[in-house]
Amino acid sequence: MVTSIADLVPGDGIIQTISGTVESVREDEFVLRDDTGEILVDAIRGPSEGRTLDLRIGERVTVVGDLDDEDFDATSVIRADGSVVIGQPNQPETPSPSPDNSGSDGITPIADIVPGDDIIQTISGTVVSVDEDEFVLRDNTGQVLVDGVRGPGGQLDIAIGERLTVVGDLDDEDFDAQRITRADGSVVVGQPRQPETPPLFPDNPGGGEGGPPPWAEIPGDGDRGGVGGPHHGQAVEEVPTILSAGRRLGQAVRAGD
Repeated sequence: MVTSIADLVPGDGIIQTISGTVESVREDEFVLRDDTGEILVDAIRGPSEGRTLDLRIGERVTVVGDLDDEDFDATSVIRADGSVVIGQPNQPETPSPSPDNSGSDGITPIADIVPGDDIIQTISGTVVSVDEDEFVLRDNTGQVLVDGVRGPGGQLDIAIGERLTVVGDLDDEDFDAQRITRADGSVVVGQPRQPETPPLFPDNPGGGEGGPPPWAEIPGDGDRGGVGGPHHGQAVEEVPTILSAGRRLGQAVRAGD
């Protein structure tokens, strides 16, 4: 949806689309005018793009970005004929057995995301811009700014035009990602959850895998004075009986003499 320049909402990360005619160009900045007003556009370019924008006064362009401070920070600038100045043109979504706007397989359309910290949802779409640890994800219903959780490298390893599936929550004005995976299943951020079933007892020498350790007391044997089980307890009780029988036998032998 194209927003009139006069109706732009200020805010870093509030992604909006404007369209109009180029009034002036200076290196990486240009003035864009529509029927409601004009605005200074600051183009955000990748390292492979030149210092000066390939724009001419009078050209009609469509710009995607956000209104930060006094200028419009552009992540995508597209001419009326679809050719790219910076960024990537909008690509139609490729139909799939479970499209983004179907709501099946647990995928939430971007337009239907429920705001709330820790309300975990899954979204899927195409990357339309990338800025360090943030990127804009678009599906058939809209687009959202995603804040990626990064590793030690500090920058997300994704490219404009990639299709991604993101798990996270909508906190404030952006979608905080906990896990990001590509269409081929490779992991960008996080790991697929693996169920872990720890054994009741860890492996231990002499105790056998999954069994109690040899020093464990068996319930119910404490009154026998044994540590290892009933056999130990019985052995302790039988010793006095054997000694008493030996004394009686010795006394009988001496009496007979």
